Amino acid sequence: MPTIIPLRSGTTGTCEVILDSGLPDRLIAPVKFQCHYELVEQDRYYLLSYRFHTSVKYICQRCLEESEANLKIDNTLALCVNDGDAEKLMSEFEPVVIKGKSFELEPLLVDELHLSAPLKHSPEECIDSRV
Repeated sequence: MPTIIPLRSGTTGTCEVILDSGLPDRLIAPVKFQCHYELVEQDRYYLLSYRFHTSVKYICQRCLEESEANLKIDNTLALCVNDGDAEKLMSEFEPVVIKGKSFELEPLLVDELHLSAPLKHSPEECIDSRV
């Protein structure tokens, strides 16, 4: 079930997240974690801060063996209602344009995993490098 967050300053919460689609191909689904979030209204945008810790299983892109990594994510996004505001904020924040009075959290977390999930483990751990 998607986590819908209303655009309201001071909104905070914790939600159980289970992601099994839209993940990077190298990750082994599902990815489960608890996400803590806070929404703070600024002048013409909202700051969404979120953090989560999780252990992910993935396929090392060097040796193609299954591996596991711990991810510790702590990020802040600027939620904007138009492209103009988003462009102005690009030098300070990672802006995201949203439509409506609420947004779905999971697609933002999937994007975070695309950016944060490991591609490979250290050469010492790779089977190919030990041969």
